[in-house]
Amino acid sequence: MCELAEKTGFMTLSYMASGCIFASFIFMVQESYSKYKTDGKLWNNQNIIIDGKLNNRNLILFIQYFVSFLGIQFLAATTMLFSQKAGINVGVVTIIWRISAFMTAFADYLIFG
Repeated sequence: MCELAEKTGFMTLSYMASGCIFASFIFMVQESYSKYKTDGKLWNNQNIIIDGKLNNRNLILFIQYFVSFLGIQFLAATTMLFSQKAGINVGVVTIIWRISAFMTAFADYLIFG
């Protein structure tokens, strides 16, 4: 992935990261179809429409989740691109990512018991 980023640029990485988004889309289509088979409604319940009315709060939360997901994909690709340009092994960068989860869990334990 890093060699690809160095030779072709960030837009190619964005294209490659879209596979996860496509897989999520296929999952949602499958869930909608299974709901159609059981309830006769072709809709995956995201609690955006409740009793025929648009729930603005759930719609805003859904959009925030979508934007944060795209942001995470963007940051991962950008981190790999810049680590390649800086000459840092990408494995070191991904280890730092993983350590942050353990540090957060440890801080959570210290703060909340």
